[in-house]
Amino acid sequence: MFPFTICGDQFCLGGSPVFLNILGYAPLEPCQEYDDPIHETRIQEDLQRCLSYQSGCDPVLLRVYPQPTALNPIRLPQSFYDGVRNLGFWVIRDIYLPFDCDPVVGQQLIGAAIAEVEAAGALDVIFAWEFGNEFDCPACAGLAGFLDNMCLYLKEQMSQPGREGFSDWTTWASWHKCDPLYTDPQGFPVTDIPCLDYWSYNVYPYDPEHRRDHQGGHGTGTPYAGYLAALKEYLSEKPIVVSEAGLSDCPTPGGWEHPRLKPWYPTYRFGGLTPDQVAEGLADLYWAVRLSDLAGIGFFEWNDEWWKCEEENDPCQHAIGYDKAPEEWFGLLSFDKYEHNVADVARSKLQQETVRELFTMCLPAESPTIELTPVDASIPKHGSTTIHAEVSGAVPPVRFRWETTRGHIVGDSHVVTLHAGRHALGPATITATVIDRDGRANSDSVTVYITTPEEPGLSCLTLGPGPLSEGRASGRTADVSLSEYKVAVYIETNQLYVQPYGSMTSIWVRPDGYWWTQVSNEFDGDLHAWLVPSSSDPPLTAPSGWSPPDAVASCTLDAANDVDNDLLPDSWELVYFGHLSHDRYDDPDEDSADSLEEFLSGSDPTVPDNDSEPDELPDSWEYLYFGTLEYDSDDDPDVDQLDNAMELTLGIHPGRSAADRDRDGLPDSWEIRFCGTLAVDPEDPAGEGLTNRDAYDFATPPLCPPIPTVSEWGLVLLAILLIASGVCIFRRRCGGEEAKA
Repeated sequence: MFPFTICGDQFCLGGSPVFLNILGYAPLEPCQEYDDPIHETRIQEDLQRCLSYQSGCDPVLLRVYPQPTALNPIRLPQSFYDGVRNLGFWVIRDIYLPFDCDPVVGQQLIGAAIAEVEAAGALDVIFAWEFGNEFDCPACAGLAGFLDNMCLYLKEQMSQPGREGFSDWTTWASWHKCDPLYTDPQGFPVTDIPCLDYWSYNVYPYDPEHRRDHQGGHGTGTPYAGYLAALKEYLSEKPIVVSEAGLSDCPTPGGWEHPRLKPWYPTYRFGGLTPDQVAEGLADLYWAVRLSDLAGIGFFEWNDEWWKCEEENDPCQHAIGYDKAPEEWFGLLSFDKYEHNVADVARSKLQQETVRELFTMCLPAESPTIELTPVDASIPKHGSTTIHAEVSGAVPPVRFRWETTRGHIVGDSHVVTLHAGRHALGPATITATVIDRDGRANSDSVTVYITTPEEPGLSCLTLGPGPLSEGRASGRTADVSLSEYKVAVYIETNQLYVQPYGSMTSIWVRPDGYWWTQVSNEFDGDLHAWLVPSSSDPPLTAPSGWSPPDAVASCTLDAANDVDNDLLPDSWELVYFGHLSHDRYDDPDEDSADSLEEFLSGSDPTVPDNDSEPDELPDSWEYLYFGTLEYDSDDDPDVDQLDNAMELTLGIHPGRSAADRDRDGLPDSWEIRFCGTLAVDPEDPAGEGLTNRDAYDFATPPLCPPIPTVSEWGLVLLAILLIASGVCIFRRRCGGEEAKA
């Protein structure tokens, strides 16, 4: 009866692997409390919007958060479950277990959730039962045993007469405090919950900090993908689902975020992001998960969480400026007063279309097909090459998504440029996905080798004393392929303290070669670091004076030199500032390069213009997105009609087309999907008193512009031919000379 199976580390439907597309769902409205009854009219509006999510080939699931209570034992009515069934979707039913791990209360909560679904006659739409609550691991003694017992209890309940054949799969939505890559070896033993059918992790790109600075993953080369790859290596025997991922478009960063932390890809931050950045970021997260061969991703969430607001004077407004304000702004829908404050109306954000577009792909499809060909199969450090994508069988218009595990891809048409950058060494796997008008998608990969010098280097930069996890150490690698080598660090305490622990990644090496690690004990000795082969497995402890026999480079730091633990040497801070009050994220000269970037590049953090080519583009920004300084402020390498200066101002990726190129508030892909053009006027009437902007908000078709006249068709045809032939003229700097490419 239940059609899904588990095939190794993937889910299968009908014998074929599928990727889970998940949306967190709690349809509460402004001024409602979390335990209030849910309005059925709101549910019907949501189900209407979900109609546009139907055309994909992978399953769509709603992860349901609202919990049954004694006063409201039916939080999601039968109409919700019936609507999910009619859409062909599935439900992951959350069950929030007690923080104190009380087994009696846990069983009662499990029984209440099953009773709600059974009363709706909806056991047939349940994909899995997911245990929730962000337990403070490993402080909750016996948590692993408690969760395993709860799994067994739920399976026992689902084996009762009338429930056989329906899903009894269980999982647990863990968060970073219970993450095996975050805690020490004596931390939470997640593998001690054998009854879980698959692993679920809430993996946001900004918390904990090392998710920003992790070494790049094999799928996208981003720190986020590297973190997922390490998680997958640690937990390899079952499917892994990113049960929650998302970004907040709150205008202000969260209170614990450094105010100078940039919002730019691939770091992102907790709040302080524009809708454009969130739309771009959600696509980044999706592809990082999918190309890391995980089993699914859940976006948090369907609508803003107004109920979390803590403003005393107006509980119905977002709490801008409050430390937790970004928590309220994760939704694909928000609420606006509509028609002169008569009613609260749910409005689709720009990122709604991004997620819909991702969830409605058919990947891989038999058609279209795509084949990649690099002009050069091998390039040197600082070098570049062009990569061509040949596509057949696609229904135009087509879109591309390019990723590389090393270096930088610039462009998102059928011809792009790979820049090796300053520290990109080793094999770069370039993956392109082509998506046609019908959502059919296919991908291809090709390898370009970025040549590696013969002599790798390693340096130690900082060592900051601190108890437990407060101390930090850092350094830099040079001329080494991070797919072939890793950093091992020994810090002398009462015994040598060794990192990483076997397969656990606890030293994070950024694409620029900079590494840092947390120091988990107080120490009174030296910092020793070695560059060893990636297959090397140093011992947990070793005698004084020992070094790995297979090390190819080493360095030592004799004493702590970073008393404020900000990864900046005290001597460097004193030379430039005369004090230690600046942090790594500070930008005292306001040139968009933070203090750590200035330290690593050898530039003056008090002088705003360290650019040898004054082009009004910060060097740090150019290296981040391009890996080179050859583009100018008025170049448009992604051909989205926004030059680099504008993309810098907007804080969006200059190597990829923006989500809303014409800046009219309507997602470009939505305009193309319905009208085949970006000329849709958001203020034009769409019928029944709605404008085209309303049409997007309420998931109805817009009023398309008139069909071009005969004389206009010539211009349209010319534009199509230019785009199809890849004609894109932009100015570059090549050896100091301007050239046309």
